Amino acid sequence: MDKQTVMQWISRLRQPLPILLIVTACGLLFNILLFSYSLLPVVRKQVEYSLEYAKFDRLVSSIERTPIPPKASANEIGLLVKQVPTKEELSRFIIQMKEIELKTGVTLTKLTFGEEKRETDDLTSIVMGQTKIGQMTVPSAVPNNNGTAAAQPPANNPAPSSTASSKLQELKGNMSVQGTYTQIVDFFNRLYQLDRIVNVKKWDMAPSAGELNGFQTPIPKLQKENEPLLLQAKMEFAIYAAPQYSGKLADLPPLSVPLPEAPKVPILTDQQYYELLKSAAGQ
Repeated sequence: MDKQTVMQWISRLRQPLPILLIVTACGLLFNILLFSYSLLPVVRKQVEYSLEYAKFDRLVSSIERTPIPPKASANEIGLLVKQVPTKEELSRFIIQMKEIELKTGVTLTKLTFGEEKRETDDLTSIVMGQTKIGQMTVPSAVPNNNGTAAAQPPANNPAPSSTASSKLQELKGNMSVQGTYTQIVDFFNRLYQLDRIVNVKKWDMAPSAGELNGFQTPIPKLQKENEPLLLQAKMEFAIYAAPQYSGKLADLPPLSVPLPEAPKVPILTDQQYYELLKSAAGQ
């Protein structure tokens, strides 16, 4: 490009129209840079706030459309307190075991409670593993090598991990009952039907042993003809209490104690004595 051509281009750029275009392009570029560094962050925050507001507005609308859950009635709270009372209620539990003993015909040979008490928060696992919620496994008799019937313990049911925050008090105990296979199965069924949650942790069942011989070895009782085989079931169980709710929830009603009969007065009136003499004399 020669010098004359350069001078022609310079003369053209000095005209008003090219100068106006150059000034307009520089102003547009300056406005773009100003918007990018100063106005764009403000606009971006405003857009973010608008999106957050729309999100919370949808959340509030969904909450308003959700029906309010009904308040627990006094009967429902009473059923929960029966399952997990606010106190230990050992006397009530012992009376319930004696009632089951009378109804099933078994003999309750042992019922003890350990002194160890611990706090547990696995109520969900207890309930899911409890036959009240899941499927009950009735002990089945399988003949062993000796020809007698031995019980097979139920399989452990998997339970989800608990997320409960309030801890319950666990009271462990041991219990032994003696009776026929049918009676013991009936005992387990009635134990399952109790209002209170009873978590049977371990149990076994075997033929009932007799007295001890000189070597301190149990001698099996001789079974008579047409006499059902007596079995003995031993179990380790746990019951639960929620002392942290004492005073907040209603306690169980007190145990009903039968009133004693009025004693009979052994003193006879004159008229009663006279009637007694007449009856003795045959008049």
